[in-house]
Amino acid sequence: EMDYEIDLMINEPEKHIDEWLPLGASRLIFHVEAIKDHDHFWAHDIWKEGARNIGEQKVIEIGLAITPGTPLAAIEPYLDRIDLVQCMGIAKVGYQGQPFDERVLEMINTLRVGHPNLPISVDGGVSTETASELFAAGATRLISGSAIFNSDDPKATIAHLGSL
Repeated sequence: EMDYEIDLMINEPEKHIDEWLPLGASRLIFHVEAIKDHDHFWAHDIWKEGARNIGEQKVIEIGLAITPGTPLAAIEPYLDRIDLVQCMGIAKVGYQGQPFDERVLEMINTLRVGHPNLPISVDGGVSTETASELFAAGATRLISGSAIFNSDDPKATIAHLGSL
C-alpha cells in the first residue's frame, strides 16, 4: 500500500477530475487560480456524500491550493467542502528553487485564526530556514523539494525538517 497525493497544477482541472479520481491517491489538490468554471467544478459528483470513497475504507481528501497573490476570499466560500488548504510559499507555481514569498505567513495566520481546525500545508519555499516560521504561523504540514534535493546531506535535511 502506498499513500500519495496528486497536486494538480493544470489549467481547468474541472475538465479532468474524472481522470484523476480512480488513480488511488489519498489526496487531490486543485489550484483555485486554475479553475475557470467554478459552477462546473463545484457541481461535480465528487462533492456528494460518499463520492470520494475508494475501496472499503479509503476516502480521498480534497484540497485547494492558493498562491500568495490571491486573496483568501477566493477560497473562503469553499472551506466547508474541502479537507485542507495548501498555501503556496512561492509566487509562481511549478518552478523549483524560487525564493520564499513572506506573504504566505500572513495568509496562513489568517486561515489559522479563522479556521483553527483546518489542516494547512505549505508547498514551495519550504527550507530549514523557513519551516519554523511556517509552523509558528499555523501550518500543519510542509512540503519541501529544493531544500532537500539541493542539500549536501539530504538525509540530515529531512531529519532536521522532521524534528521541527
